[in-house]
Amino acid sequence: MKIKNQKSKIRIRFRGIAALSICVGIAVYLFYDDIFVSNFATPLIPEVAAQYGIDPCLLAAVIEVESAGQPDVVSRSGAVGLMQIMPDTAKWLAQTRGWNHDESRLSDPGYNLHLGSYYLAMLLERHCGDVALALAAYNAGPGNVDKWMNAHPGTNSLELINTYAFTETREYVGKVLRIRDYFRARQSDVGWSLPLIRRLT
Repeated sequence: MKIKNQKSKIRIRFRGIAALSICVGIAVYLFYDDIFVSNFATPLIPEVAAQYGIDPCLLAAVIEVESAGQPDVVSRSGAVGLMQIMPDTAKWLAQTRGWNHDESRLSDPGYNLHLGSYYLAMLLERHCGDVALALAAYNAGPGNVDKWMNAHPGTNSLELINTYAFTETREYVGKVLRIRDYFRARQSDVGWSLPLIRRLT
């Protein structure tokens, strides 16, 4: 009887662990599907990405990490909107584009997306297409990235970031790249078709 009871307990524990594993797996799947849908179920991202020559999966990943797709979020440091742009930076970007700027428009998804995409494209060009350095500059500022590069010339960009960048910047770059790669894999599955994306929800 004791042996049977022990076997029954083992089976119950095993089933419990298996059920928990399945629940965790489903939660992770739904979490990433939510990211995918929240950022990709809009024509703005591929259109704006194409306009500024940016990988749309990279742009969507930046949006996800910066604001989780919330257009009116404001950080403790004062960064605003989808791509978390500082008001002074937004004013400067608008001036370089010749746009009429109104700070209140930073919570407008389209305006914020254009400003942030233009800035990201500038940083990619500044760093000769090196995505890791451009992301580090987007997070920590171009001046800090220049300082790290000048202090450690010839260092591989990922090594530079992993070794000398701020902890926040290192984690930011890694997270954006991981989500970008996830979006790329999903894009190959469903493309940019909004009906197909909405079917995932």
